[in-house]
Amino acid sequence: MKKAVIILSVFSFITISCGQSSRKATKDNAGVLTNTETKDAFQSSIIQFVPESYSVLDTTSDDLNLDQYMDMIVVLKKNGEDTTSNVIDHPEKRPLLILSGQSDNTYTLARRNDNVVYCVDCGGMMGDPFTGIVLST
Repeated sequence: MKKAVIILSVFSFITISCGQSSRKATKDNAGVLTNTETKDAFQSSIIQFVPESYSVLDTTSDDLNLDQYMDMIVVLKKNGEDTTSNVIDHPEKRPLLILSGQSDNTYTLARRNDNVVYCVDCGGMMGDPFTGIVLST
């Protein structure tokens, strides 16, 4: 029960903001990270949580559960979502992952939610509503 309360508290700190973003990384067709700024942050233990045909849209990290280990929030996007998503009939989901940091510098999947981040065309004529992840207290 205590763990569930902590995880629910974490969701209350996550907001999607306008004009603010954190580190971003994408994978090419071979699954190799293409943004050198975040290669160090993305160990093989993080890449294992990215499903086939998905890429990392955005990430941020902090000690979310106050256990002295850095945790990570990862937003994924489906490759080619800009052409396959249809907000009315078939919106492409953008999974949000909360990864819990471990003492051995690996991560475990604490929670996944496929409905908290808007799809690429959910903004209608205003464009993609996603601008980044911001943690606030």
